[in-house]
Amino acid sequence: MLLYKHIKSKRVLKMSNQWYYRMGDHDAADGFIWSGQINTGSLKVTSAQARELVRLREGLKRLPARTIVLSVENLKGTKKN
Repeated sequence: MLLYKHIKSKRVLKMSNQWYYRMGDHDAADGFIWSGQINTGSLKVTSAQARELVRLREGLKRLPARTIVLSVENLKGTKKN
């Protein structure tokens, strides 16, 4: 299923096509491990859109409170917040 078909906004700022996420309800005893990755191919999405894609992929009504969603650029340090 193509999850990004739900995205309608076309904002230009802070967009990426690769996002990593860690669900906020993961046990801290497991250490810091990414829960998954969203890759939208050539379609670049914003942070808010990436969070929505994570929610859809995980089949949740809403994301857990401390969920982290970061772009590859943010992880590499090549993109400013």
